[in-house]
Parts: sequence; structure tokens; C-alpha cells
Amino acid sequence: MPEQDTKTSATSGPRFKPTMFHAARALIFSRGYREKSHFCLSVALRALFIEDGKLDAQTGRDFLNAMSLREAADYEAEFSLEGAKAVIASAARFIEKATEILGIKEGIQE
Repeated sequence: MPEQDTKTSATSGPRFKPTMFHAARALIFSRGYREKSHFCLSVALRALFIEDGKLDAQTGRDFLNAMSLREAADYEAEFSLEGAKAVIASAARFIEKATEILGIKEGIQE
């Protein structure tokens, strides 16, 4: 893989984190709440969706991992291709599960 492509791939993982963030916000909004910070969002996800079994614990860990990797990429200029691939895969799973919970199919809410 050329150097340019490697850098693009490695930095794309942190860009997937906003996708997870906004999907998580939609989940929280669906229960009538609004988060005040990333930390509060993760706590709300755990309390409203993980503890009642709608999301599994690994999904919560994936969300926290994506937040950590994004912070490292944004503030410490640290990122890796492996981290990016992991975030992309977990973001896809998160979005799939969130759309299922919200009852969204092909972009249209039922």
C-alpha cells in the first residue's frame, strides 16, 4: 500500500467515531435524554441499553475504545492502521445494532 493510502486509512478510523457518537446520541434521544459530554453518553449507553440487554458489553467497550482512539489521534497525533481497522469494524456493528434498536431500515424509520 502506498504511503499516502496508509496514512489515509490510518486516520479514517478516528473519523468513524463521530458516526458511532451520533448513533449513540440517537439511541439516548430515543429514551428522552440528552448527553452533556462524551463520558455522560457512555454512561447513558450503559445504563439505558447495555444493562437491559439491548446492547452487549462489547459494544460499550468498542464505543469507549473509539473515543480513546479519536482523542489520541486528535490530541496526541497517535494513530495506527490496526486501530483504524478496529474502529471501522466496530462502528459498522454499532450502527447496525443502533438502527435495529431504533427500528430504522434503509434510512426510513418504521
